[in-house]
Order: sequence, then structure tokens, then C-alpha cells
Amino acid sequence: MPRSTLCFLFFVLGHWSIAQSAHDVLSQARKHDLQGNAKASLTLLQNALLDTPLTALCHARLLEAVGEHFHRLSDIGEARKNWDEALRIRQQTFGDSSAEAVVGYAYQARYHDYMNASQPGHNLLARREAERAKHLLKVSKGEVDPLERVLILREYGYAFKVSESQVNDDWHSNLRCTRGFYREALHAATIARDTLWIAQITHDIGNTFTDEAGRYRRKLLMTELKALADSGLMLYRRSIALMTAAGFRTSEAVMMDHLTTALMYKDAYGSDSANKAIAAYDEALRTMLVQVGNAPFIDPLTFDPRISNKAQMTELLYLRALSFASKYEDHTDIERVTRALKSVEAAVPYWQGLLKEYRSQDIQKVLGSYGHFPFEYGTWLAAELFMLNGDSARL
Repeated sequence: MPRSTLCFLFFVLGHWSIAQSAHDVLSQARKHDLQGNAKASLTLLQNALLDTPLTALCHARLLEAVGEHFHRLSDIGEARKNWDEALRIRQQTFGDSSAEAVVGYAYQARYHDYMNASQPGHNLLARREAERAKHLLKVSKGEVDPLERVLILREYGYAFKVSESQVNDDWHSNLRCTRGFYREALHAATIARDTLWIAQITHDIGNTFTDEAGRYRRKLLMTELKALADSGLMLYRRSIALMTAAGFRTSEAVMMDHLTTALMYKDAYGSDSANKAIAAYDEALRTMLVQVGNAPFIDPLTFDPRISNKAQMTELLYLRALSFASKYEDHTDIERVTRALKSVEAAVPYWQGLLKEYRSQDIQKVLGSYGHFPFEYGTWLAAELFMLNGDSARL
């Protein structure tokens, strides 16, 4: 074999070995995050960034995984810092219109979609980045991993849903289109044979039915509303079954299926299904508590400092409270207001833990969104309870 050919072969094998090592790290870190092992995930990724000889593409992918890790914890400023650096590497190495840069634009859309919950102007920025990513995916040549392709298509579907819902009142058409985009992503996930992505996008499609049921609850016949609700609930159950079969029964993905099941009951049927919604929130909370070693039937209001995703626990307990007593409506049921207040109070130590563990300086990007600031609602509930029974202890 000619020496030049041999050298090229060693070069290719060396790059393959580096890429395979990074791929293994990414796969393991993804599983750690799903199982709530935040420290193990971050340590694994940071060690890989420090100790492994990396190609530019592997470097970018590891940074994106670090960003995804912080995104899951709602530390969105830290997530963006890593995503911005990964995009810079992709653009500098491959060009800003390259297929490799496409993934970086999808993560930019992911950032703006998160921010839109508290600052609605981000919806158009997310849509712009997602559209650029999807367009370049079609017309550019380069290296895009099959799972990255799923991410790009999924983020486009999500950005479309969020942006259209804020500028177009025809939610039925918007959500029908969104399902089409999600099915495109689901097809890519099926080709990639990735159960985790298949379950995630199945969940996303379910959310479109929850969105539609909430939007049109007062306008639809009960049979029409039930059809929407049944479709969403079936997809959530399918997602749970997929994750359970893959060995992730106590994963955060399953927790989210329980959370959105609760939202479906509340959005579709209102107070008539409050007990079912609360039971679903309790399943979500217990999923997180069992994940760190608690018994399956633990009190869902328990505080456990071992849970890494304290922002998620804060949101769950806040939403659970809303199922007992809808926000700022007058109530005469002392028991329901009291139970709602206890749920909000149970969120406080998780909120305090969130503050202590949050890394980035721009915490204003998190507070006020996704139920991460429980005190306003808790204050209203305490005042409501005082008006009902004179209990001034919590005031």
C-alpha cells in the first residue's frame, strides 16, 4: 500500500475514533440527563471537552450538549452561552451557510422559543432561525447527524406553532400545520431508530391537541372536545409506553407526559376534571421523587434536595395549585384554597434551590416564566384564605 494512502487511512481512522468517542459521550450524557443525573452528565461532558482531542464538529456537538443540559435545568443564560460558542465554531470552520451551521441555528431557535414564555417578542426570532435552519438543511451539503436532522425539523415545528399562535387567530389551521411539521420530524426520528426522539415528538404532537382543546373549549360541542382530548391523551400514553419500554420509566420525559396530561384535563374540561388533573400532577411529581430514590407512593409535596431540576418541581407544584383554585377567581371553598396554598408553599424550597444553583447572571430570563415565581400567586391565595376564615398566619 502506498505511504500516502496509508497516512490518509490513519487520518480517517483517527477522526473516526474521535467522532465515535464523542458520540458515546453524548449518548451517555443524554441518558444521565433523562435520569436526573445532572452532575454526572455535566462532568462527563466537561471532561470530554478538556481531555479528548476533538475535531471542530465534535467540539461544537459537546458544547451543544452542555447547553442542552442547562436548558433542561432552565438555566437558559448558561445554555445560550454554550450554544453561541458552538455556532461560532460551526460557522468559522464550515461557513455560515453550510449544512454544519444549520444545527447551530436550530439551537438559536430553541433559545428564543424558551425566552418567548416571558418575553413574547422572541417568537419571531425563533421562527427566523428555525426557517433558516430548515432551508439550509435542504440546499446545503455537509455533515448533519441523523439525530441533528430530527432536532432541526422538530425545532421548526415548535417555532412555527409558537409564532403562528401569536399572530394568527385560526389556531385550528395553525395546529394542523404544526402536526404536519412534527410528523416530518417523527419520520426522521423513525429512520434514525431513536426511541427517545420518537417519544418526544409523539409528546409534541399530543401537545397540539392540548393547545387546541384549551383554545376552543368554550366553543366546541362536548363530542368535538372529547375527540381532541382523547387524541392528546392517547399520544401521551404512547410516549410513556415508549420510554418505559426503553428503560426510562422514571425519566423527565415521562414526567412531562404526566404534566401535559394534567394540562389536557384542565384545559379541556376545567374544574370538572380537577381531581384527574391533580392526580396527573402527583404522578409527575412522584416520577421526579422516585428518580432520586424515594418510594413510589411518597407524598408529592415532599422536598428532596437531591432533585437536580428544581425549576421543574417549582413549575409542577405551581400548576398543581392552579388546579385546586384557578388564579384570581373568587372562591368560597376553604379546603380547596388551603390545598392550593400548600402546593405553592411546597414549591418555595425548590425555588430557593433554583436560585442557589443557577449559574448565569441573567436570572431575570427565568423568573416569571413557566411558573418559576410562586410568590405572587401564593400571596393572593393567603389573602383569599384570610377573607374566607380570618387565617392571618400566612399573611
